[in-house]
Amino acid sequence: MFEFLIPLLCVFLYMMFRPRHIEVMMINSMWFEYPNYIDVSLIRNFQPLLEWQRNMRLGLLSQGAVLEKVTIRDAYMFGSRIGFILMDVTVYMNGVKLPGAVLLRGKSIAVLVWYRDLVTKALHVVLVRQPRVATGRVTWEVPAGMADGRGTLTGQMFKELKEETGLTININDLVHHAFETPYTSSGLLDETLELYSMQVSPDVMKGLVDKPHGNTDEGEVITNVCAVPLTDTRALEDGKLRILLSSVKM
Repeated sequence: MFEFLIPLLCVFLYMMFRPRHIEVMMINSMWFEYPNYIDVSLIRNFQPLLEWQRNMRLGLLSQGAVLEKVTIRDAYMFGSRIGFILMDVTVYMNGVKLPGAVLLRGKSIAVLVWYRDLVTKALHVVLVRQPRVATGRVTWEVPAGMADGRGTLTGQMFKELKEETGLTININDLVHHAFETPYTSSGLLDETLELYSMQVSPDVMKGLVDKPHGNTDEGEVITNVCAVPLTDTRALEDGKLRILLSSVKM
């Protein structure tokens, strides 16, 4: 009675255990294994990978670590360009094999848009609400995005801020806190955070049209934009906001 399940089971097993053709290449005197369905030229020109190589040479390898193998498992594409690369890195330090799961994505940018209430003097911050698949939730966050290398960092931050909030702002009001670029999750990610801030008028939200924002071509959906006091529970969800608050003098 279950004969119809056999072909489906065979297809499932083939998809799970099918051969994955692996190629080998050298980039800047370092060997990489990679799936042959990924465009080699995109890998070779993926800036976060080149930055990771540089950091490995100047960091761990110069301090006695031994690199045995680097395997690129997959690449997540943003249209025609690579957005993320997932790697397994086999590396030893003092004879101990280090955890080697690495997700390369490069720099990100985040901005603290803030003002003080004219009456209460309470500090307010502008947050955006968007669905996040990794958390399974819709979360409140500061405006942020990936630094894709196109144009200046400040220009990219201005673009993200306009796309995500719809606010009328002046790029010259953006302050870049370039002296701090913290890692966001160094056990897995190479991501560093470029910090920006902008003080705005308390009436910045007036006239803002309540409609979805964001770059839908890149899968970004901003459902709400809101200014909230720091005592509001919505200001507790985003780690980037915590980092910004510790770095920006207000």
